Amino acid sequence: MQTFDRQALAQALSDIPTGQFEQVAFVLQIPHGILPGPQTPQAERATALLKWAETSGSGLNEVQATIDEILGDFLERAYPRSILRQSS
Repeated sequence: MQTFDRQALAQALSDIPTGQFEQVAFVLQIPHGILPGPQTPQAERATALLKWAETSGSGLNEVQATIDEILGDFLERAYPRSILRQSS
């Protein structure tokens, strides 16, 4: 699995269909009140999810793994290698 940077994860979460975004949030067990309501633009909801993951959640790697679990290799197919972060 490639490691994607914050921008790629934010873009992916903004681009996926709403139902799949909700699945990602459910699987990650985002606490109630962290995400703005469903009427809020998905880009803002994606940012809130990533901020939670970085500060009190399970981290960006878990977000990526969850996206991969729900959408298969979506990140690798949808985004060019130029936005990949090099793994050490």
